[in-house]
Amino acid sequence: MTGPLLICLILITIFLLFVVLSGRFKSSKQPHERQPQLPLPAPNPTLPPSAPLEILDLSMLPQEFVVLDLETTGLSPDRDEIIEIGAIRFNRDSDHHRGFQAFVIPENGIPKHITEITGITPQMINDKGENLHDVLAEFVEFIGDLHLVTFNAAFDMGFLHNAANKHGVKIRNRYTCALQMARRAWPGLQSYRLVDLARMAKLPEDDTHRAIGDCTRTISIFCAAASSIGQPIVWDWPPIDWRVMVKFNEARDANRAFCAETRPLETTDPALAVTRYTDAMSRMYEYGKLVDGRWGDELILDRLTLCLWKLARHQELVGSVDEFLRRCPQSGASTLMLRILRRREKALERSTHRSN
Repeated sequence: MTGPLLICLILITIFLLFVVLSGRFKSSKQPHERQPQLPLPAPNPTLPPSAPLEILDLSMLPQEFVVLDLETTGLSPDRDEIIEIGAIRFNRDSDHHRGFQAFVIPENGIPKHITEITGITPQMINDKGENLHDVLAEFVEFIGDLHLVTFNAAFDMGFLHNAANKHGVKIRNRYTCALQMARRAWPGLQSYRLVDLARMAKLPEDDTHRAIGDCTRTISIFCAAASSIGQPIVWDWPPIDWRVMVKFNEARDANRAFCAETRPLETTDPALAVTRYTDAMSRMYEYGKLVDGRWGDELILDRLTLCLWKLARHQELVGSVDEFLRRCPQSGASTLMLRILRRREKALERSTHRSN
C-alpha cells in the first residue's frame, strides 16, 4: 500500500471515529460539576455513522478515562499560568460523557498574543474566571482516580502537577500521551500538531485552542491511534517528590532490617517467623502509600510464602500473594515474583485437593 493511500485511510478513520464519538457526548447533570456545551458535528451522510465503533478495537482502553486540555499564558510551567481547564470524562460503552470547563484568573494577566491564539480575552476571565485553588479542588473531584489522557502530556501534566504542588493539591492519576501514540501509530506524517492532524482528518475546527474543543479532537485521535497500535496502553506515573522518596526508602530499609533479623527463626520457629513477616508486610503496605503502591517488596513476600509453605498453610499463602498483587499491581514480571507465583499455584493445588 502506497504512503499517500495509507495516510488517507488513516485520516478517514480518525474522522469517522470523531463523528461517532462526538455525537455521543451528552452531559449528565451531576452536583458540583460544570457542564460545557460540547460540540456535536453533523455526520457525513455518505458514511455509516456506526462504522468506526464496529471496525476499531477499543478493548485495550479503560472502561472510563478522562481526556483533559489546558490553555495557558505561555510554555513554561514555572513562569506561566493556567487560564482554562477543560476535560471530558469519557465512558467507552456509554452514550453519556460528563464535561468540565473552567476559566482561571492568572496573577499576571493574559498576554495579547495568547488572546489572539485562544480567543480567551481578559473580559472573559473577569466575567467567569475563578481562583486556581478552587478550580483544582473541583477538578480533582471530577477526575477521581481515573487515568488521564492529554494530547501533549509533557506540557499539560507539567503545568497540572506544578500548579497542584503550589496549591497543596494531590493529583496522582496515571496518564498517557495521545501525541506520542499518534507518532507510533502513523510514522512519517509531515506534522503531528493537534490542529494539523485535525485538519488533515477534516475534523471540525470549532474552538481550536480552546480546552473542550481540543479535548474532543484528542479523543478521536487517541482512540484511533490505540486501535491502530493494537497493544496495551502505557500509563505513566506522576513524579514523586524527592522528600517523599527519602521517607519511603528509610521505612523500606528499616523493614528489610527487621526481616533480616527474622531469617534465623525460619529454622527454629517458623510460626513466629510468619507472624513477624506478616507484620512486615503490613508495614510495607502502609509506607507504600507514600508512592501509591508502585513498588511492593517481593523479598518480604518471598520469605513469608516460604515459611507458609513449610507449615503447609496453603490457603494463607494464596491469600498473601493475592493481597500483594491487589495492593501492588505493578509487580509480577521479576524472576523472584514468577517463583512466588509458581509457589502460589502449587499451594492452590494442595489446598483444593485437600478440600476435595
